[in-house]
Amino acid sequence: MDVFCTHLDDHDIAVARDGAVARFALHGAQAHIRCEHDEIEVELNAAALDDLRQLKLMVASHLAEFHREAGGLPALVWDGDGVAAVRPPFFRLLTVVERYPVCEWLMRVVLQGEDLERYDTLAHLHCKLMFPRPGGPPPQWPLLGEDGLIVYPQPPYRPDVRTYTIRRIDARAGRIEVDFVLHDIAGPGADWARRAQPGDVVGLGGPGGGGARIADWTLLAGDETALPAIARILETRPVGARGQVIVEVPSTIGLPSLPSLPLPAGFSLQWLVRPGAPVSGEQPLEAAVRAVQWPREGTQFIWVACEFEAFRGIRRYLRGERGMSSRDHLVVAYWRRGFAEGQAGGRQTRIDEE
Repeated sequence: MDVFCTHLDDHDIAVARDGAVARFALHGAQAHIRCEHDEIEVELNAAALDDLRQLKLMVASHLAEFHREAGGLPALVWDGDGVAAVRPPFFRLLTVVERYPVCEWLMRVVLQGEDLERYDTLAHLHCKLMFPRPGGPPPQWPLLGEDGLIVYPQPPYRPDVRTYTIRRIDARAGRIEVDFVLHDIAGPGADWARRAQPGDVVGLGGPGGGGARIADWTLLAGDETALPAIARILETRPVGARGQVIVEVPSTIGLPSLPSLPLPAGFSLQWLVRPGAPVSGEQPLEAAVRAVQWPREGTQFIWVACEFEAFRGIRRYLRGERGMSSRDHLVVAYWRRGFAEGQAGGRQTRIDEE
């Protein structure tokens, strides 16, 4: 219970704690958790069934994760609504319409689907994409088991799952655009994007990930994986807003052909080039954030998404040295050098993406 509540707090979810009882809300659904002796009792309530299943998935996956780390996986038994094995909440199928390069290291894929209103939100910018494995049979899509956890089929039918930012969405037209960074050593997402053809099908889950609260002054910082989110956030800044954008890229190659960010009049833009061979302890993005000239008046919000080591240093600086409250900043790790998403110690998945 202590680990779970600390985790919620780290992800800026307010928890009301009274001894062995904890209460919190997520997406309008409520959770009541009580720990007694060697048992945990969870009660969840929501107005819509998909919201209920989404909260059940979040609670079940974290209970399973923390208990597994402690040496034992608990038996999860649920009663009430939504216990039957079904598709995960808000699961959709998308079809490729087109793909085209944005620059040398960024590929955009346009996808078509139905009932996408849930994903058309600035509060949660990300989604889970499920890719068929190259050369394998058609994938079998996941189910939500009776224990509340996602059940994936075994290889070769299991799709590869990765988290991506929705760059642009038109829910009425059923259209989603996603940008893929084309790394030299391609993961499943970049590899799929390079090969995608009109008519190809992928699974969609989510949404998740945090946006940026409206403030008088906003700092947006990140590496190339954060570019789609930064661009989408910039498009939502109100007239008269001020701020600064810092983007770290792997090289200057591609920058001349990269479309201009939708930079409001009151924002400045700084590009950083990441060293080819990273030096231990060298974090250009953290150094740039530390060098920012902070405004003396007005409300502020800082949004940062980057590699894990830079994430740790920047969050430590904002929370510790600058004493910023969780309401005034969101710092997340989109990836970790040397790890694939889903590996131990890999991408720091936000709690509302699971």
